[in-house]
Amino acid sequence: MLRSRGIFEPEKDLRRLRVGNQASVLKVMDATNTKAAYMRGLDGVMWAPLYEQQRQAIFQALGISTADLDAVANTLMTGYPRCREKKECLALLGVIGSTPDNTIPDATRRRLLTFLVGEMQGSSDVVVRRQACLNLALLDAIDRRTIEAVICFYEKSDNVWETFPVQQFFEYHAGRIQRLPERAAYRQRLAAVDGLYTENILKFL
Repeated sequence: MLRSRGIFEPEKDLRRLRVGNQASVLKVMDATNTKAAYMRGLDGVMWAPLYEQQRQAIFQALGISTADLDAVANTLMTGYPRCREKKECLALLGVIGSTPDNTIPDATRRRLLTFLVGEMQGSSDVVVRRQACLNLALLDAIDRRTIEAVICFYEKSDNVWETFPVQQFFEYHAGRIQRLPERAAYRQRLAAVDGLYTENILKFL
């Protein structure tokens, strides 16, 4: 994997992340990878949403400045095929993508959406698929194409473990989705899924 600007080194520093199945980044270990430099909670949905103070603490612990976020995000996506810590890479991309407004360029946000959707739909690793979906839920901005992809993911999968983050996606993005003219069509498709999480998802919408 390529090295980003600044002091963040993906090959070394991704290994310092501790990632949960429901809350994504839980800890950043110190440089020796022996004790926590930052910890934000347990692996539960109540700790999943990211706040600015938490993001900045994660970035600081990893040696990433705000000015470097765009370069780091693109470095991670470009180097992903050669990356061993795929779950950790996706989790860090989710943290970067959760930043608001113009923190990273629109082009990078669009690339990030496409990248995470691609891993959710196409990875052969169920852990990667679930982590990609979870981090789509944590992003600051989504689009109609992403909503469509998550619905398709839920429709096609009969694995309740990997589709759990789908309900997080619709919970965290409910306000945006409720304002879309396609809301009724989304609800109709979701209601037709005989899934464990369908009832909860419909409540969010």
